[in-house]
Amino acid sequence: MKRQNKIILVVLLFIVLAFVLSGCVSPVNNQPYSVSGYVRDIQGNPISGVTISFSNGYSSVITNSQGYWSASGLTGNVIVTPLYSGYSFSPSSITVSSASSNVDFTAIPEYEVSGYVKDLSGNPLSGVTISFSNGFPSVTTNSEGYWSANGLSGSVIVTPLMSGWTFTPSQITVSSSNSQVNFTGTYSISGYIKDSYGNPISGVIVSFSGNYPSVKTNSNGYWSSNGFSGSIVVTPSMNGYTFNPPNITVTGPNNSVNFTGTQIPSYSYVNITITNNQSVATAQGFQQEITFNPQLFASYESWDLGNIRFYDSNGNPLYSWVESGNLSSTNAIIWVKLDQIILAGGNITIQMRFLNQGTEFDGVYAGEAPNLSSSYAQYDNGSNVFTNYQNFVSTNSTSFLNDWNSNSSYLPTINNGAFFNTNNSDQHLVSNWPTNSSFLYNEVYVLSQNTTNCCTLNIILGSSSLPQSWEYETNTDNIGYADGSGLEISSNYSYSPAIVAYANPNPQLPCIVGTYKNILYANYENVGTISGNILSGGYTAIDENSGAMGENSSLVIYWVRQRIAPPDNVMPTLSLSSVL
Repeated sequence: MKRQNKIILVVLLFIVLAFVLSGCVSPVNNQPYSVSGYVRDIQGNPISGVTISFSNGYSSVITNSQGYWSASGLTGNVIVTPLYSGYSFSPSSITVSSASSNVDFTAIPEYEVSGYVKDLSGNPLSGVTISFSNGFPSVTTNSEGYWSANGLSGSVIVTPLMSGWTFTPSQITVSSSNSQVNFTGTYSISGYIKDSYGNPISGVIVSFSGNYPSVKTNSNGYWSSNGFSGSIVVTPSMNGYTFNPPNITVTGPNNSVNFTGTQIPSYSYVNITITNNQSVATAQGFQQEITFNPQLFASYESWDLGNIRFYDSNGNPLYSWVESGNLSSTNAIIWVKLDQIILAGGNITIQMRFLNQGTEFDGVYAGEAPNLSSSYAQYDNGSNVFTNYQNFVSTNSTSFLNDWNSNSSYLPTINNGAFFNTNNSDQHLVSNWPTNSSFLYNEVYVLSQNTTNCCTLNIILGSSSLPQSWEYETNTDNIGYADGSGLEISSNYSYSPAIVAYANPNPQLPCIVGTYKNILYANYENVGTISGNILSGGYTAIDENSGAMGENSSLVIYWVRQRIAPPDNVMPTLSLSSVL
């Protein structure tokens, strides 16, 4: 009996549960129903002509002059959506499933906005993203900095965005048509200043053109600044340092405006005023001869003058090359390549700085003739100073020197100098340096290797069209001597005059021989002239005259150069200050 009662109880529970569940689920209304409502603007004014559409294929209706609409015969769930050009609606749609008379919508008029984005100088900024709140799609400025957007409605926040740029105002709120939604952009820049080893340099002043405030690097060498517009020149400065590059020009955001700082060593210096007393200016890249007595500055100089550097009036380094002189001599010759033109009757001032004693040549800005170094051409930078230069180092010189004769036996020996020997008749070299007799000096450094026999060398201006076979007679005309060495003019070929340089064998004195226009000279002393200018259509060349050289005599050439002639063939004068 008890078991039977339990069964009855379970059945009753299931019946009750089924009844409860059936009451929780609303059945789909398959009975036709009607809906209606109004469409008004924000102020409550009726909007006529609005299309009210329905899902599930029901026909749309249109609001009347009172903004009223109605529809009947709907069944089930139906989405009601208002549509009208130039408006958006709130809500955008309503779902109905039974009769209702208050399916109302608020019409919000749509509008268009536009404007420009420019920098402080009025330059257009292209590629700026203009974003809008409420999910409206963004737009981008064109090459004129112009942008426009339509279909906005309600209150919308307009915000310009571009990496590295800051805009004023940062955003603008619009709610109606507006063609003056303009923004002004400024950019930011930053970078690091370190030494050549990567160590940060703090406290460097970074200044900007256009009167923008300067900033300083922090302990990491980092700096940054913003609010810029247009083209800006960034310049670092700090006492006791030079920077590379000296400045950088930026035109937009940049986080890599980096500089390398070099500490300037303490030094003493001499100001050298160079005066051009002639009626014509010096040529660009002119090589100035600096002559002085090294013993006047002995307490500042290294033995070989390797600690001397030259700088222009702006502190820029100048290329220099020691031709002769050391602390034991009373006269030194250093050639300096100027980076400024000296006007007719004008002058410039350069610095001769003395670095720490014991500092050597760097072989780039400061160097010396190849024969002066303990290791041949160790610090030779003549190619940085002179218009054309050759030092015959090792055997590489033949790479640009072409023999007049295809027989290689006519070449001198090239091995840390060009060695000529009378046992090999008619040795010669011709370079690929075109001559310009009205513009360039052609100079050769010659040294006899004999202690008894005199030897000679023809320094000529040859032509590629001349015969490959050369013969010289000894009937040359002596025209003068200079410092124990002599010069002659070869009388064999009137169309190609040659200079014959005598290198005095006892004592063995070097001789610098050269040509300029119709002038022949040795050791910078004019020793003769020829009628007409030396051949100007050829190439600088060297030829050994076996007929005039003594038996078993030889000589060596350590360097050949071309340099720019001074104004009117007169070297500008020098005036040296005391040590400062």
